[in-house]
Amino acid sequence: MLYILLLLFAVFAISFAILWVHHQRLNKQLVIDLAQKEKDLAKQTYLLELKNTELKQYNYLANHDFQEPLNTISCFVGLLREDYETNFDDSAKQSLTFIEEACDRMKNLMSDLNHYKVLGNQQKMEYVDTTQIVNDVLSKLSDDIKKYNAYIHCDTLPKIKAVPDEIRLLFEHLLSNALKFTDSQTEPRIHITSEMVINAYDEKLYQFSVTDNGFGISTQHQEKIFSIFQQLHPRGQYSGRGTGLAEAKKIVESHSGKMGLASEKGKGSTFYFTIPIPEMEKSPKNFNTKITENRYSTNV
Repeated sequence: MLYILLLLFAVFAISFAILWVHHQRLNKQLVIDLAQKEKDLAKQTYLLELKNTELKQYNYLANHDFQEPLNTISCFVGLLREDYETNFDDSAKQSLTFIEEACDRMKNLMSDLNHYKVLGNQQKMEYVDTTQIVNDVLSKLSDDIKKYNAYIHCDTLPKIKAVPDEIRLLFEHLLSNALKFTDSQTEPRIHITSEMVINAYDEKLYQFSVTDNGFGISTQHQEKIFSIFQQLHPRGQYSGRGTGLAEAKKIVESHSGKMGLASEKGKGSTFYFTIPIPEMEKSPKNFNTKITENRYSTNV
């Protein structure tokens, strides 16, 4: 009996020793892995700081150094016109006009770029009634709605936590595009909706959609249109400089959402975006998006 107890004790001691050695090895490997991760993180932080420094330098150049030569060119072109225009033939006058237009365009592009840069930097969010936001935008666009004889139907939209001015700008870009990019023989028909969706991470979101009956966008151009200064039509054919959808996408992403579209050439488009639902509002009773008879049309 004593022999058996000693044997069991020996087995237990050996097993404990093996487990202890294994535990020490795991701890050592964990310390090594942690040190490597800290090293990698420090490297990534350093690289990010370098990128931030480069970005600050670029912003300074865009705001100051790039503007100065443009202003100088514009000033000298103005002096040439003032002092020597009577000596210029039509070709020279046209050349001066091209220079002035190029300078103005460059200034506008840099202004747009600076505006794009600051979007999403505002951190003060509040509860926003998106139905009221859309009403405000439609009121602002009332002249265009009458011009195009448009019909716009808006569901009752939810309240979200967001930066009000940015959400207003987001809807303004989407609605003005829906009005603008429609065949001249077609009266715009626009429908604004919302619904609750659940993403791959089991997070509840509000998904907003703006559907139109416009030109539609072919598949190969659907990524391009969200890049800044990208336009699918010749410059000057439509107002704007190709910043609207880029700004819209950046606003959505700064609110931790995503933006996309479903479209087919000649069959209209649906632009959609998601906004996370605040924790206190995730009860199912808040997901009603019943349709109302809000109409915005020159015929009503």
